[in-house]
Amino acid sequence: MRPAQCAGSAAGTSRRSGTRGARGARIRLDGPEVKLRSSVIQTLALSLHELATNARKGGALATGRGRLAVT
Repeated sequence: MRPAQCAGSAAGTSRRSGTRGARGARIRLDGPEVKLRSSVIQTLALSLHELATNARKGGALATGRGRLAVT
């Protein structure tokens, strides 16, 4: 999801995933397209960043085999 595409328009997250080197996808975002107001994009981005940071520090992504799915 890119903020420039999200402001006041549909933001699709279906079947998008992040990769890390040769290990494959470790973070997966999945769900229907949603319409976001520009005023909520920063809050959503901060929430996803916090989730990923916490997962990396001591959660699922702290190990090499961990995965994070947001659905």
